[in-house]
Amino acid sequence: YNLLGNDSQSQRGFALLYHLVPRANVPTIEATTTLTSSGIDAVSTPIQLSTVCAQESLSLRCDQSGYVLVLHKIQLGVSATVSCNYSLDDCFEDYTSFYNNCTGTTICNIFSPLTQIASCNNSQSNYLYVEHQCIPASTKLDLDICSSAGSVQIVADSTIISSLNYTSEYKECKVELRTNSLLPSQTHRGFKIYILTLNLPIEHSQGSQCDPDDPSIEIDDPELGLTRLCGDSHTRFLFETCSNTIEIRYKNTLVNTTAVEYKGFEIYVESIENDECRLINTIDTTYASVGLTSTTTTFIRDFNTTISTSNLPLIIGLSVGLGVPIVLGVIGGLIYYIKAVMSKKKVFISNAARNEIPMTEK
Repeated sequence: YNLLGNDSQSQRGFALLYHLVPRANVPTIEATTTLTSSGIDAVSTPIQLSTVCAQESLSLRCDQSGYVLVLHKIQLGVSATVSCNYSLDDCFEDYTSFYNNCTGTTICNIFSPLTQIASCNNSQSNYLYVEHQCIPASTKLDLDICSSAGSVQIVADSTIISSLNYTSEYKECKVELRTNSLLPSQTHRGFKIYILTLNLPIEHSQGSQCDPDDPSIEIDDPELGLTRLCGDSHTRFLFETCSNTIEIRYKNTLVNTTAVEYKGFEIYVESIENDECRLINTIDTTYASVGLTSTTTTFIRDFNTTISTSNLPLIIGLSVGLGVPIVLGVIGGLIYYIKAVMSKKKVFISNAARNEIPMTEK
């Protein structure tokens, strides 16, 4: 194994991050927890917001059988009041990537280090802030994408689209998903999409754009456009859609994987009611490999257009001033066409009993 190597056909190995934890600081602390809504009739748990003081440990767990952890955000905080309580006025540094090994597990212990934060004027951290939730690792509607190729599936609650135990063979498979028609809102139905597993061979170093020849998964959403996934990723949240239908495509290519085994992929999809979709329109989406964020530009468009009454006379005057010359020009052109062109035009007389004979009108 070569952790720093760029060989696409070798596994990377591992790296460890450790902290010296006092024996008294065992992960038994009761964290401050707040719940936020995660959608109506959602199968995933609500997002939990937790804080833990510096040099103490926090235990994250999924109590439901068959559920795994998803970490949305982990930040070291410097409190303006030197307390362990989260505040938007505090200074933060993102630490999410340091704890990616917790994702996809049922329980994980996180230690909050006491360290200087460069982005906060080298002040020492006071606490750790965590946003996490649990999602099911299996559903009633688990679909192998190539066994369900070309089908249309109604997602009543959730589904997992997968192709596990990667093999090097040419495949192009797709499945169309539609949201639960029984959700209360008929206008703002959509999906939440997560990566459960992603481990596919890649022809270049991770972190750059997906190559067209790499095995990849495409998620095609009418509003967001196309998102392409390739390479490796931990369990994580991708995005929410504002469309009640999406298409997931899997393109596999012939890749010489030698003795290396790849897991394949699992994509978790959940029907939701998304009230944030009103008047939002997407105008640009770029492809990105996993590890990079697909950049999507959105804006809110106001469809209610009115004309100010104070400008109405000016608008009418401009319309008349521009319209009259155009109308006169069109009439003059028609007169010229009739006199100069029509007089020389050939006329075809059609007769069912004989061929069409061209005749010139005098």
